[in-house]
This record gives sequence, C-alpha cells and structure tokens, in this order.
Amino acid sequence: MRAAVVATVAILSIAPCCYRVDTYACREDSNCVDGARRGTCEQTGWCGYPDTDCPSGRRYDDLAGDGLAHECVAPSDGDTTLTATTVDPSSTSSASESTTSTPTPNCEDEDGDGFGNGETCLGADCDDDNPEAATNCLYVGPDGDDDSAGTRDEPWRTFARAVTALGPGMSLVVLPGTYTPADHGGLIASCTGGAANGTAESPIFVRADVERQAHIATGGTDLGIRLEGCAHWRVRGLQLSSTDAAGGEPHIVEIESSSNVQLRRLLLHGNNRYRSASALVELEGATDLTIEECEAYDFTGSAFHFRGGDSNVIRRVYVNGRDASDLPNCTDDVEPFCSPYDGADYGLISSNSITIENSIFENTTIGVNGGGVNDARVLGVATIGGTHGVVFGYYEGTQNPEVTNVVVEHLVSVTPSSRAVYLRTVADAYVRNVTAVGGGALRADLQSGVVPCPEAGCLIDAANLLVVDFPTDGLTIVDVPGIVVHHSNSEDYRPNPDVDPIDDDSGYWRQCISVPDDRVGLAADRCIAYIPSDSPNSGAGENGADIGASLLFRYHDGVLQDEPLWDPQTGAFPCGDPVLGVNDEPTTSCLGVHVRLHVATPGCPLP
Repeated sequence: MRAAVVATVAILSIAPCCYRVDTYACREDSNCVDGARRGTCEQTGWCGYPDTDCPSGRRYDDLAGDGLAHECVAPSDGDTTLTATTVDPSSTSSASESTTSTPTPNCEDEDGDGFGNGETCLGADCDDDNPEAATNCLYVGPDGDDDSAGTRDEPWRTFARAVTALGPGMSLVVLPGTYTPADHGGLIASCTGGAANGTAESPIFVRADVERQAHIATGGTDLGIRLEGCAHWRVRGLQLSSTDAAGGEPHIVEIESSSNVQLRRLLLHGNNRYRSASALVELEGATDLTIEECEAYDFTGSAFHFRGGDSNVIRRVYVNGRDASDLPNCTDDVEPFCSPYDGADYGLISSNSITIENSIFENTTIGVNGGGVNDARVLGVATIGGTHGVVFGYYEGTQNPEVTNVVVEHLVSVTPSSRAVYLRTVADAYVRNVTAVGGGALRADLQSGVVPCPEAGCLIDAANLLVVDFPTDGLTIVDVPGIVVHHSNSEDYRPNPDVDPIDDDSGYWRQCISVPDDRVGLAADRCIAYIPSDSPNSGAGENGADIGASLLFRYHDGVLQDEPLWDPQTGAFPCGDPVLGVNDEPTTSCLGVHVRLHVATPGCPLP
C-alpha cells in the first residue's frame, strides 16, 4: 500500500472534511510504495512505476493527475512540468508556500492517523487530530454507550446505532476489542429497509481502527455482517469468527442482492458445524463485488459461496480449511443440516461471470468448485492438498446447461490426490500454463446424464501443461470430442501414446513431450510456483512460452500486470496482520505459504 509520508502541515491546510479523491500526489519516492511495487516520485508530483514498454522505463499509474494516468513518463518531464517540492514536516508554512501545485491525498485511511495511504480510494478520510475533518467519522467501541456522541473518545456500543447514522461519504471506525451478538449486535444493514446506500463517489466505509484487532465473535448464534440490497459499501480489516451452536446461524457474513461491495483484508475463522453445509461468507445475488486479501481458516462446508450474481472478483485471498472435522455423531435426525456436506469442503463455490485472481486454497477437498457456471476465469491461482484444484461441470446424473467460456491460466496445484483441473462435460474451455506437482494436471470426460457437448464437439484448448513427481495418469481424456492438448509435458498420457502419439499434429495430444525436470518439484532444491530459467520446460511451450505456470505477477480485473505478487525481499504473499492463535503459525497459515510453494527459497530464488 502507498506509504503515507505526506507532510501533516501541508495536508491539514488543504484537506476538506471527509471526501473521496481519484488522484494521489507524491513528494518523495517513499510515497510511491504500492504493495511489492516500488516507484519513483516524478518531478510532476505523481508516481511513476517500472514499465519496460516506455522509453523512460517508467509509467504513471491510474492515480496520476493532470491527464497523465497510464501515460509513459517522458525523459523531459522534469524540465517541462510543474514540480511538487518536498515539505519539511517540522515546517509551519502553509501548503501554498511549500509547493507549486496542490497535492491531493489518497482518501483511504488505513491506520487511523487521518491520512489516506491505500491503493485506491475506498471511503472518506477521518482525521482525529483535526476536528473539522472528522465530522463524517463515527466510532463504535466494545465499552461504548449508544447515548454518547459516537466519537473516538465517546464511541457508541452497538452496530445498530451506528448503521442508522451512516450515509454516503461517511466512515465507521471499529475500535479494538471483542464484539458479541448479545452486547453489540452485528453489522446488519438492510438498504431496502432504512439503511443508506453509498455512491461511487462517496461510498460508505466500515473499517477496523487496528487491522484485525476488532473481533466480531458471533458464537454461531448470529451473523457478524449482513448487507441486504446495499450498494457501494466498503468493509475492511475486521476479524470475524463462529463456533458450534445448535439451531444457530450457518454463516458469518451474508451479502444479499447487493452491488459494488468490497470486502478487504478480513480474517474469518471457524464455522457452526451444526450447519455443516454452511459457508463462512455467503453471497447471494451479488454483483460487481470484490473480495480482496482476506483470509479464511478452520471450516467445514465452504469458505466463500456465491449463489447467482454477476461480475464478481476474488483477488489475493488465502484459504486454509486445515482439514476441519465434521461434528461427531451429528446427523439430520439430531439437528437439521448437521450431516457432512457431501464429505467435502470447498475453498470457493463460484457463480457465473466470476474472476478469481492470485488466490491460494490449501487443505480443501476442492479449491475452486465451478459447478455449472459460465464465463469463469481462474488466473494465477495455487492450490495445496485436497482432491482437485479446480473443477468445472457436474457429476453424473445432474441435468444442467452446458458449461461454457471457462478460462484457467497459470494454475499451480500441489499434491492433489486427483487432478489440478477437472472438466466434466465442459463445452468451451481455454486452459494455459498449469503445473501439477505430485498429482495429475488435467482430466476431461463426459458425464452420463449431463447435457452433451454441441454437435461440433467440445471446444477445449489446453496447452503448456506440466506434470512432475507423478508417474501415472498425469493427463487424461475420456471420450471428449473436440479437445486438444498441445505443447505439454507429462510422464504419462491417457489414452497412451501407443493409441494416440503425443508428438504429432493429430489426435488429442499434439506437439507434447515426456521429459524429466530436475528443477521443478517437491524436493527442497526445486521450484513450484514458477519455472526457473534452467528448467527444460523454460521456453519449451506454445510460441516459446514456458510449459507450466508462473505465479510471479499480479492480475487485476483479468489482466496480467507487471507488479510482483510476492514481496521481492522476503517472498511473502500479501497476507494480513497475524492474530495470536488464529493465523500466526507460519506452517499452517498465510504467513508461511510462500515457503510451501518454494518462493524465494535457497533452491528457488525469485528471478
């Protein structure tokens, strides 16, 4: 996230009350830190980031002003454009005296100091040190009082009291502590029943004052968050949990019939196993929703379940089911919905028109269960353990429409007991750059009772698939007309090369190889998340691409960026703050997942 190093005196003299902006000015290079991406504060006063397509080697990002957003930084910029002078924080001069242009701070306040430093504008900026800039900032605290002023010093106690006061452009800051249904209620807002909607220009922002130190402990009896019929809400940094409660609530978070909602950097753990078919986060009829950099642990059922909806994005999410067990001796006779959920748990159950980017699913039966959805994209994803990495289509006997327009690109699947990608009567799919380590890469078949492919056959194009540390059944096709797998590498193909040669230009297998790779695999000195340059699969794929996946850079809205996914110094995934006893143990949490994927290890340094 952008470092908030903008001088206090300059901002206070120009900042309006609480507002949303679309530009981010810099004063020094340290202001231009965006996650793992390091930029340069150009003499124009806007951040430039490395881009080899530009003659100068740098490009302005989307928050640059003066019409420079996305433009290349010109070598002559420093000589011809207005400059922003660095401000000494100890200075008492006004902003107009300190700079030749008016810098505009980013409006997202992550740390409660009143200055925004986020990647994008997500809500009003709250400045506790400047009362004139805090009128749109409301507060709840675990020991608050609903008859108080709703300020930081005199917070309200219940979320219900705060929700009635929120409007467009306002922020609710949740102070550290534990919140329970009995004492504080949950963040429950029905925007068709009296709660306000935000707008694109002035969203409603709910955030933890200290990331993940505001804990809504539902106890399994109530919801922690429910937004119904709401638009342009932003929820960030909360910790939410559930536990077993007979007759209780199956979910922790529900988003229903809402649009343009963002859930960012939430920590979710535990579920009510009396409702084993539950999801930690249930999303029904949600559109244009973004879930970003959240973590989910210790659940049966599913972490995220989309029911219907459209145009939703899941980005840089980490999920670890930790092989949570079903409630012993619990059946539907004892408690409705208590029986095991098909004996499986899922990282994510998707809906139509969904994009899943740079997310990691660990210790779930299926990482991404696509079912019968259309227009789904799985991009730069990793799965660890479980049965399948990604599944699209339905099991035998299920009557559903054809599954079309599925894209799987740059997928890593570590030790799946079956396949990285399983396509069941999928009519139209594009699969590129899959690495399966200790399991198969692809199985495609036709399930009886399911709507068959069109008369012309299924249109499945798969290339650059790599199977290592798995000697049998690495790539399998069972009577699927219209599928082609090419420029791939596996020790075993089914049907085998005696029936269908792998290195010709006909049949299922085309221009494929069977070559060992001693640089990719489970051994400590090998890579998993990307193909090293000294691998025989480097540049051996379609049009000179690698065979296998490369999880080095971030996707954004379906487009691969030049921004690193992993921290360049440590290799760490963009995890949130650790909480003692929940996600602080590196071997079982997001903190250490880069080690399990051999990112920036001695045997596999970042390229």
